[in-house]
Amino acid sequence: MRYRGRAQRGFTLLELVVAAALLALGTVGVLQAISRGLSNTQRCSDESRAVALAEAKLTEVRRLGKSLGAADRGAFPPPFEDFRWQIDMAPTGTQGLNQVTVLVLWDRGKHTCQVAVESVLPLNSEGSGGQ
Repeated sequence: MRYRGRAQRGFTLLELVVAAALLALGTVGVLQAISRGLSNTQRCSDESRAVALAEAKLTEVRRLGKSLGAADRGAFPPPFEDFRWQIDMAPTGTQGLNQVTVLVLWDRGKHTCQVAVESVLPLNSEGSGGQ
């Protein structure tokens, strides 16, 4: 006996496959966006730390008032051991003033990232003794 006029219920296999594919594509897109967001957050965090470290190193140079010659470099102590610093000084053409550049570098995967902070400081070779 046949039932006429009754609507067929359920989904076909093709409809289920298409729905699953669309759901998978949507999920991949969301996961990629989350991954990019986390990566950008880490990059911003590293750059903020690097700027703070560079400013602290510049303050140290200003406080000590020492001339470092052509260049000085080193690594930050823990917990910032992933960051390295380099200080370059050059005369400005005005007696007693030097252009000071503090460069902070760190490795991120296969790339080396860097942040530079520059200032013009009055420096002498004996040190200012905190003046």
